[in-house]
Amino acid sequence: MGSLPSEATLPWVKTPCVYSPAVSRAVGCNIYLKLDNLQPSGSFKSRGIGNLMTRAVAHHSGDVHFYCASGGNAGLACATSALSLNRPCTVVVPLTTSDFMKNKLVQLGANVQQVGKNLFAAEQYVKQELVAKDPNGVFVPPFDHPDIWDGAASLIPELRDQMDVPMDAIVCSVGGGGLFNGLMQGIETFPCT
Repeated sequence: MGSLPSEATLPWVKTPCVYSPAVSRAVGCNIYLKLDNLQPSGSFKSRGIGNLMTRAVAHHSGDVHFYCASGGNAGLACATSALSLNRPCTVVVPLTTSDFMKNKLVQLGANVQQVGKNLFAAEQYVKQELVAKDPNGVFVPPFDHPDIWDGAASLIPELRDQMDVPMDAIVCSVGGGGLFNGLMQGIETFPCT
């Protein structure tokens, strides 16, 4: 796992971990909720995508322009991180994306383009037409990059510091696998017990 940027430059925040009496009663064991919905973008994606983008700015010699294909949370994390890092970003959304989501991205300062009938087509456009033609362009994938996993791994030391009882299990959503990969990496690096 690579080192994380200093806290002063992070486009994500430490989030609370709270005991949930209702969920604990329903399942018959103690359940704590890590409230990453309180991240600047509204989801855990701020950690991974924010880490990737912070590292790109630190290692790129030019004025970075970020490009992302997304219909939701990855685009919001990219736009929020770009705003935090004071860098431009373009988020390409497929034709199926709602006006509500497009407006949220625009309000964050993203250049929003709507291209393609699905996310795959939007991503191909980003890679072939935008990033390939911009020497300062950086592609921001939604989940498939080691820097994203490193950012997601930051959840584990936070949990370890916040929990006053041993953790028997961690439950997470698994879409593309960025959060899962990061959590596993974090568990291997920062054991929870």
